[in-house]
Amino acid sequence: MTCYTGSIGFGIGLDASQAGAPFSNQWIVDGQVLESGSRRIPSYGKSDYFGSKKEVRPELGTSHTVVFQLTSPQRRSKSATWTMC
Repeated sequence: MTCYTGSIGFGIGLDASQAGAPFSNQWIVDGQVLESGSRRIPSYGKSDYFGSKKEVRPELGTSHTVVFQLTSPQRRSKSATWTMC
């Protein structure tokens, strides 16, 4: 288990089958949608790293789960859990 302090932002690397591919996504923290939107993989490649625009600042001593949900063109998700200390 990983332990963090302060404000937390989130990021993920995405791969696509074509350059410039559009996608829609959500960042979900503890079951609540933190943000959602639509973006594109850059036109010069088939992968990139994307981060949340918002940060959270949970209370110390609490455990949390973040989910990155790809909502289109396919539905997929990745999650991670952390503890504030």
